[in-house]
Amino acid sequence: MKKYFEILQSIVSIVALIVFISAIAGFLTSFAYLLPRNYGNIELPLAEPNHIAVVNNGLIYCGLNIYNKIQVYDQNGNFVKGWFIESGGTGFGITINEDMIKIVTFANKHYFYDFNGNLLREEDHGDPTKSATYDEDLAGLKGNGKGPVYDKMENSYFIKSHWLFPKIIKKTSSGKEVILVSAPIYLAILKPKPAIGILIFMCLPYALIDRKLKRIKNLEDNKNI
Repeated sequence: MKKYFEILQSIVSIVALIVFISAIAGFLTSFAYLLPRNYGNIELPLAEPNHIAVVNNGLIYCGLNIYNKIQVYDQNGNFVKGWFIESGGTGFGITINEDMIKIVTFANKHYFYDFNGNLLREEDHGDPTKSATYDEDLAGLKGNGKGPVYDKMENSYFIKSHWLFPKIIKKTSSGKEVILVSAPIYLAILKPKPAIGILIFMCLPYALIDRKLKRIKNLEDNKNI
């Protein structure tokens, strides 16, 4: 019996160590936006997608909140390009018109990019609670940013499961749904919040196993007296 609980305790300890390392790695990846600009064209896993937009040529622009990054995909879900933005850690939304991309952060800062990710200009609209343009510029960003949005062929695109196992889904005009982009399962713990939650949850079984082992040891010590 004692051997069984010792093995169980070792397994829990190893899993906890792996999750802890994942939590550290997830925390560090949240600072990916500090990397040099040319690293923006390296695809990062789909993590905490918070906004999606589609342009007339079919390119899909997705905002990844945890990385402060825009990633661009074609209609088949292939990564095309990307770049980091300065959202100030407040979250952001994407608005697209014919000649530029407008990024609006929840701190009410506006960034204007061309379609290659070059910053054209930026504007600080001040305190969002006092700005007259706040409601107009940020309308729908929190509620509708995950789609659906439509291309010129009337196909719709939307983000499914923003937090855990996120996906970008394409729904054709005939109603068929296709997963264009998905996140690998390991990313469920390669982020600070889920990993920390798992660690806290694992404290209970570890404490129970440790308590059981101490009881067994006490019984063995009493027998040897």
